[in-house]
Amino acid sequence: MTLARAAGLLLLLLAVSACSLMGGEEVAWTERVLSSAPPRRDLLGYCARGMAQAGFPAPQTDEARAAVVSDWRNELQPFGGAGRRYRATLEVAPGENGATLLRARVEAQSNEELARPLDPALADWEDQLDDTTRARILLQHVITLLETSGAGSGR
Repeated sequence: MTLARAAGLLLLLLAVSACSLMGGEEVAWTERVLSSAPPRRDLLGYCARGMAQAGFPAPQTDEARAAVVSDWRNELQPFGGAGRRYRATLEVAPGENGATLLRARVEAQSNEELARPLDPALADWEDQLDDTTRARILLQHVITLLETSGAGSGR
């Protein structure tokens, strides 16, 4: 390998690293394929109910986007950096062979306020990695609602 080529590869590697450090937010979706599902509007209703059952406040349905999004769920703690908040999103999309794809994402933030971490008005929220465990639990709430009502089933 020539010196010029090695220098070019090093510059490319540095540029990619810089891009990932500067706003290259990782979005982690958890997905389930539904072999049978009710009509989209009904499925969004099940998503909103499942989200509320999972403890996410005020789920709002966006039919144009085929999504349900919650408000932030605060879990404040008495130590700086220990408090968290979570916001859930469920999306419905057509899958292969007539199936329906159900996707969940749970955004997470930590409260970095040190002096008064239990005061939500003073909270200093910083983005964290998406919480895939909570996303899987949220999906299971929706799947259980669908299966117990006879409205659909997951694979």
